[in-house]
Amino acid sequence: GSALLAGELDGIIDDIFMAVILSKERETVSNLISTGLK
Repeated sequence: GSALLAGELDGIIDDIFMAVILSKERETVSNLISTGLK
């Protein structure tokens, strides 16, 4: 039971981590594009 819960928690943390990284990358890319267009 607890092992399954820990595994699910790991998955959730991974998902959040990836989402944060992707949103930061997207922000960086859009900043680069907007500065490149100026």
